[in-house]
This record gives sequence, C-alpha cells and structure tokens, in this order.
Amino acid sequence: MKKLIVAFVGLALLAACGTTSERTRYDDAETVARAAYRHDGPPALTLYTMVNATTGAARIPV
Repeated sequence: MKKLIVAFVGLALLAACGTTSERTRYDDAETVARAAYRHDGPPALTLYTMVNATTGAARIPV
C-alpha cells in the first residue's frame, strides 16, 4: 500500500511540473527565421555506417 501511495504522489508531482499559471510565450515567425541555421553550400546528405569493433559487423542506422 505504501508503494502505491508513493507512486501516486510521484505521479501528482510530475504532473504538476508540466502546468504553468501564465501562458507560454512563443517567438514570432520572423524571429525564428532569423535564428534558423542555413548552410551556404549545396544540399548534402551524409550517411554514417557503423562497424562493431568486436565482431566487425556493419550496422546502418535507421
């Protein structure tokens, strides 16, 4: 029973962390566009292939 009470109290405290009394402020689209990173070069796609040092097996990340 004690574990159940502790679990509910923990859940209530965790839920309280997500609430706020004031409205969340978001930046406007212009501010976000100015802060966004843009690469000056041509578009590129990089593929990383991992090789296990122990077994030598290759793994392609998904």
